[in-house]
Amino acid sequence: MKRIALASCLLFASACGAPSATDATVAQLRAAVPTRATLSIVPAATQVATSPPDGAPACAALRPSQFGTLTHQIAGNADGVLGGVLGTVEAITQTPPAASAPGHAVWGPLASPDGSIVHRLAVDAVSPDEIHFVLAGKPAAADESAWRGLFQGVTASPDASHHAGQLAVDFGAVHALDPTSDPLAGNVGVHFEAAGDARNVTASFAGIQGASAPAADDAQYAFQQAADQSAGLAFSTRVDFDGSGALDELAHIDSRWAATGAGVAHLTVTGGSLGTGGATAVECWDATLGRVFYTDSVGHDEGDPACCPN
Repeated sequence: MKRIALASCLLFASACGAPSATDATVAQLRAAVPTRATLSIVPAATQVATSPPDGAPACAALRPSQFGTLTHQIAGNADGVLGGVLGTVEAITQTPPAASAPGHAVWGPLASPDGSIVHRLAVDAVSPDEIHFVLAGKPAAADESAWRGLFQGVTASPDASHHAGQLAVDFGAVHALDPTSDPLAGNVGVHFEAAGDARNVTASFAGIQGASAPAADDAQYAFQQAADQSAGLAFSTRVDFDGSGALDELAHIDSRWAATGAGVAHLTVTGGSLGTGGATAVECWDATLGRVFYTDSVGHDEGDPACCPN
């Protein structure tokens, strides 16, 4: 992935010139900028499932879930990587814009807590239902030529309850501006759709480095959550699954979560040192993330597949 400062003008060329003369209000422009809630890929049920549903559980938990817990951790780590930039955007938009006109608003410059950095968010309506946004930053003492794009994208809103769009974050640019930030390098590209309480989010992480790297350097996420909070999360990355120290395998986890927090995950590992044989596993868990069924291609089996949620 190219550096976001260049790539955004290639991806969103129509938004890199002068703002279009539309009549979008400041409130509409603010609402078009994606938030942490819009882009979250953590199944909502896992945030509230602390006890079994009313009545005795149909199947006793055998042990703590491995894949259910792992899926939640993977999603939470990825959320955390995006959270810093999105938190900055949300903090800026809590204040009135410094400048506005129909179809155009600019928030900031807003100084960091120590005053060393300033951020600016510009949001422009490039058509009646499409908004372009860009978060830029620079050292507080630098001149106007030092502004650098950190986070930007487009949102389409065909109606008041539906938003869809794409965005990119350049963590290398963020870290160059703030050496205390993490990740240290890498990029993420996100596509999202949200309608009421339902949303779809796909994210591609590339070259992520640092203590908060969500998984391997490169990983793909695909998340869907329905209005009833049932959800699915697919995750793929290359990792030395068998610990051979040789070639990395391609690992893919496909999980489904019921609104109660119960779920099922399918793991498939192919390539690398495993060759064409690969490995598979299936695990089901209850609302408290307790394993109720497990089987794998090596021959390990426990629990009853009838305990898996439909």
